Amino acid sequence: MDDRQLFALVARKVPVIWNAVGPASLNPQPLPPEPPPSAIDPLNPQPLPPGPPPELYGVAVGQELLRLSWQADTLGYDLSAASTWAVNPTPGAAPTLPPWLPQVSEPNNAWLVGYYLGLACVLAVAPEPATETSYAVQAFRQAVDALGAVSAAD
Repeated sequence: MDDRQLFALVARKVPVIWNAVGPASLNPQPLPPEPPPSAIDPLNPQPLPPGPPPELYGVAVGQELLRLSWQADTLGYDLSAASTWAVNPTPGAAPTLPPWLPQVSEPNNAWLVGYYLGLACVLAVAPEPATETSYAVQAFRQAVDALGAVSAAD
C-alpha cells in the first residue's frame, strides 16, 4: 500500500483531512479566494464555534515543515535533524504551534491524535521533491511515532 492509498483510507475515516489536503494533493489547482473579512458580520449574536478541528492544526504545521524543508534545500542549507517536538508527546500538553495559529491550552488525547494524524497525512502525500529531504522523512517518522505514543496512552 503506497502513501496515497493510505491517505485515501484515512481520509475516508476523517473527512476533515480530505477537505484540507486531498483535493490539492490529487489535483493541484489553485483554490478560489476566500471572502474578504469585511463580508463577515462582526455583530453576529451566535456563539463562536469551538475552533478548527485538530487535524487542520496538523495539516498547517505539516505544510510549514514542508515549506521550510523546500526553502532550505533551495538555498543550499542542510537542515539539522528535526527537533524532539514529536518524539515524546506529553498527554495533555499542547504541541508547539506557530504563533499565527490559535493556541490550544490543554488538549486531550483525542485532540493530539487528530493533530498528529493530520500532520502525518500531509507529510505522506506531499509531492516527491519535498519528501525526498531527510528532514521531511524524519518529521514524518516522528509524527507517526507520536501518533502511536498518544494512541497507546489512551
